[in-house]
Amino acid sequence: MEAVQLLREASINKDPVVLEGDELVFSNGKRLARTARTGLTSKGRGREQYGLDSLWFLLMKKDLPMRAYYEECKKEGIERVQIIDKRDVLDYLLGKASEIAQIGGSKTLKKEDGTVETAKGAAIATAEDIERDLMEIMSREKVLRTRDSMLVIEARSFKHVLEPLANCVKKLEDARRAAFEEREAAAKTIDPRGDRYRVDNARFYREEMGTDLNELGIDPSGTFKKMGPKAPSSAPTAATRGPGSGTNFGSVRPPNSSAVPEDPAKRPRVSTNRTPIIIVPGARDMSSLVNLANFPLLLREKIFRPAMDIVKEGKAPTGSQVKHQRNSRRTGETVDYLLVANIRQLSASDWDRVVAVICSGAEWQFKGFPPEMGRTPPQILGKMQGFFFHYFGDKVDGAVKGWNVKYIPIDRNRRHEDVKVCLEFWNQLDEYIRRNKNTLRW
Repeated sequence: MEAVQLLREASINKDPVVLEGDELVFSNGKRLARTARTGLTSKGRGREQYGLDSLWFLLMKKDLPMRAYYEECKKEGIERVQIIDKRDVLDYLLGKASEIAQIGGSKTLKKEDGTVETAKGAAIATAEDIERDLMEIMSREKVLRTRDSMLVIEARSFKHVLEPLANCVKKLEDARRAAFEEREAAAKTIDPRGDRYRVDNARFYREEMGTDLNELGIDPSGTFKKMGPKAPSSAPTAATRGPGSGTNFGSVRPPNSSAVPEDPAKRPRVSTNRTPIIIVPGARDMSSLVNLANFPLLLREKIFRPAMDIVKEGKAPTGSQVKHQRNSRRTGETVDYLLVANIRQLSASDWDRVVAVICSGAEWQFKGFPPEMGRTPPQILGKMQGFFFHYFGDKVDGAVKGWNVKYIPIDRNRRHEDVKVCLEFWNQLDEYIRRNKNTLRW
């Protein structure tokens, strides 16, 4: 009882009490063991008494919330005062209450004559006391949600969202259906030469030759049938042409003509391939976050995986080229993209189809590029779209920081964010092709 009274008087008089080792030192010089029993029992723990250091630490941390106070007790290794006792104990130690019911009970006092007696008092808390305190604590709580309220689903209508979405889907399907019907109708055009010549000439020249029939001056409905004697001929003959009038496709060269025909093999070859090319670091190049091992997976399934994991599993491409197919946003058709890791396999005409390069950040990646593309990375990136993939939150430094590239961050853990990564890549690439290489199939 003496320890509690000393602590109470020090608290009321605002005298300092300091913990030194295993003792509490009061301002009057008195020292008590920190583990000294105080005769103060808990309502919820029967006859077990609080130690002196527990009451002293409660006074030191009286302004902390209960959870923070419990964490501090655990950190310092001090027994905490229970929540059902906190208010009564603080009121007594601060002098707001003259007595406290928990003092007494099982505490034993040794008299000078050697006899032992038990102090009297209401030391043991009854079940009614605990129930009353709990009810008082719960009366102060505000119930936000219960288990039953969380399971109840209110009737909600998403009509304002579903209707516009359904309209957009319907317009998209109608546009695709109309484009398909238009192509089918054009394909069914009757050729005067017979059914076996039936073909969509305009679409063939536009997609494969990169030009239009009107630009070439070709009439796909022409015929080789002999014209009647009265049919006028607009083609000039050899007699009506002047000596310098040049070649006319409607004339026929005499058999004995001395002109030497041009060798088709010597004509300059014009590439008719219109597939866009994307240069990607090799599957074994781990200096780049994205390379030929994991880039096709990212584009195809919209899931990023570290390239090293794919290589260890033996699923990396064995060659240096991978073909990727996607639906064109412009025409709705399936178009090809060629992912190339070895630029030595590209011919001179292939470089006209290079639309992008995935940068690893190293300047040596651009060694071997043809001189007409540029001598330095900034010059080369001026003729194709550069992309640099990096982890979200990582600082972009080094030489790539000064290059004209699109920075695309990839989250380390949240794989559902990979869809946004693919969307950003295709948005940037489509815009570049539209502005600079619109003759390709994209």
